Formats: sequence, C-alpha cells, structure tokens
Amino acid sequence: MSEKQMINDDKIMLLKYQIAEKKKGLKTKKKFSPLTNCSIELDGVRYNLHVSQKELLTNLLVKLNMYRLSIVDLELEDEYIMS
Repeated sequence: MSEKQMINDDKIMLLKYQIAEKKKGLKTKKKFSPLTNCSIELDGVRYNLHVSQKELLTNLLVKLNMYRLSIVDLELEDEYIMS
C-alpha cells in the first residue's frame, strides 16, 4: 500500500468517526414537548394556539394580560383558576 493510500485511508477513517459522533449528537437532542395541549378556553371558546394567526394570538395575549392585572388588583391569585 502506498503512502498516499494510507493518508487517504486515515482521512476516511477520521471522517467516519466524525460522522458517527455527529449522529450521536443528533440522537441526544430532545424534541420540544409542551406541558399542555397548547389550547386555551376563554369566554366559552377554545383556541388552538398551534394554528392561530398572529392577530388572534396578540388579541388573546392582551385579554390574558387584562385578566392577570385584574386578578392581581383583586388579590385573587390563589383562588382564580383559568382553563
């Protein structure tokens, strides 16, 4: 075996090792798994946050913030439960 073939073999082995290490790294990354089903019921309407448009999400955020401010002002943090 020539010296050039040995160098190429070493490069191939190094690349195989690097590929194997990267594959291991891919397996350890966790997929995002939300703690909820990403839906909320507000005023009798259930909203799926996965498929909602930005405008609706902004409106929901404003509405939820209004609820939060009222809950804090009325000191109901321990009593009020939302969906």
